This record gives sequence, C-alpha cells and structure tokens, in this order.
Amino acid sequence: MPFDAEKFLNQTIQDSMSTITIPCPEGEFKAFVDDGERAITFREGGLDRNGNELSPQCIVAFAIMGDQLPNQILKRDKVLVNMNIWLDVSGDQLDLNEGKNVGLGRLRKALDQNDGAWNPLMMKGKGPVMIKVSQRSDKNDPTQKYAEVNRVSKITG
Repeated sequence: MPFDAEKFLNQTIQDSMSTITIPCPEGEFKAFVDDGERAITFREGGLDRNGNELSPQCIVAFAIMGDQLPNQILKRDKVLVNMNIWLDVSGDQLDLNEGKNVGLGRLRKALDQNDGAWNPLMMKGKGPVMIKVSQRSDKNDPTQKYAEVNRVSKITG
C-alpha cells in the first residue's frame, strides 16, 4: 500500500513519540551493500573548526537482512548501518599510491572488486560480506549512541 501524504497530514496522534534512536547492536553480521538510491554517497571535504583541511568521505550503507540479532531487536526487515571511508584524493581523482585509500581498497577486496576496471556504483547490492558494527557516543550527548561499520571482510567457507 503506497504512502498517502494527505492521510498522514490529517491524522491525529494521541500518544507521545520516541525521541531517541535505538542503534544497531555491536557485533559481526552478514550484510550486503544496500541497493537503494542513497547506498553510496559522498561528503565533500572542507575545513574543520580549526581551519585544517578535511578529506572527502565515501559513505557506504550496508543492509543487514534476515533473522539476525539487529533485525530482531529493531523489529525491521532491513537494518542499515553506514561505513564512512576517508578518501585520499589528488584533485578529483583517487590517489592510487601505496598506502592511500586503504579503507576503500579493503572494501573492494571483500567484495571481490579490487582488480580491473571499477567505479563506486559497482558496489551497490553486492555481498554478502561480514561487517563489524561498533557504536560511538554523540559528542554533545554521550547517552545517545550511533552505530557504524568499522570493518568489512569476505565470507569464507
């Protein structure tokens, strides 16, 4: 059934709503790179508050599917968790020198995409892989936790 914006705008809600997100639990889970419109996005670099230059980031959304712990806890068929990958660039090109873009290289290797011609959109919908999810605290509110992917590996066996 499609979303009806008119019904949404005219509904009356009697109860209070949740104001705190429940993050994906920490652990290792089987996942795929999401295949949606925002599966692979980018955040431009710039300057931090101290005037230091920041590199751009590639943000990859992983979908945890099925009857795994996150799906049970969050009561969702698909749980999305992002991986932020800092990019080493030279102009608008990836820096392919030794020791550069290691995080992206590891992700490509886990997806069997680290050889031959490649572009980031080739990752959409690929997997399965094992992801390691950790949580970090909000810098302004340590009680608020956010989940993030900090490791991806190929599933073996």
